[in-house]
Amino acid sequence: MMNSPEFVASCQAELSVMQQLSVLLAEEQRALLALNGHALQRLAMQKETSLAELAALAAPRLSMQRDAGLDTPEALNGWLAYDENARSAWLALEAELARARVYNDMNATLAGERGLMAEALLDTLSSAVRQAEGYGRKGMVPATLSGSRSLGSA
Repeated sequence: MMNSPEFVASCQAELSVMQQLSVLLAEEQRALLALNGHALQRLAMQKETSLAELAALAAPRLSMQRDAGLDTPEALNGWLAYDENARSAWLALEAELARARVYNDMNATLAGERGLMAEALLDTLSSAVRQAEGYGRKGMVPATLSGSRSLGSA
């Protein structure tokens, strides 16, 4: 049978990191809404660190579960039904995971929308630049210009 205090301690350690991850995901959402690229870059690195820490913390618990034959949801839930502390720790971890998933899903949607918006903006700006009169990078009038006077040709 599985060591309940060790399982509870593992769940609590994972919960702490999962809560930090949820905070990062909430910050990421604010950065996406503000189109703050620097914050998004910083948060991406912090999320990677948190996810690596979470994986490292989960590995021993998963090993314990496997060794105790509790590696399916049904088996784990059957064991949790008889251990209030373990069940409470597990449910808290699952609730925080659900919260993080909601943030992550919303952020993915926002990132997709912001990406499409940025592409449309770049297309509009590129089109406007192609239509504007002026000199190109090498000092030549761009080939797309026709039928009008060039700058400085008065």
